[in-house]
Amino acid sequence: MDKISATAVPASLSDRVRRINQHLHRFDSARDEFRARLDALARVVEAVAA
Repeated sequence: MDKISATAVPASLSDRVRRINQHLHRFDSARDEFRARLDALARVVEAVAA
């Protein structure tokens, strides 16, 4: 996901934007891990079905 720029906003908003970006990064990481596990599960299911 694209990062939100925090250069042109007051400090309190900058902190909020920084926290939002951290949450977005965590979400991206969790999504990628979920996809990897789902792919692994699909390979197991295909191997068992074959």
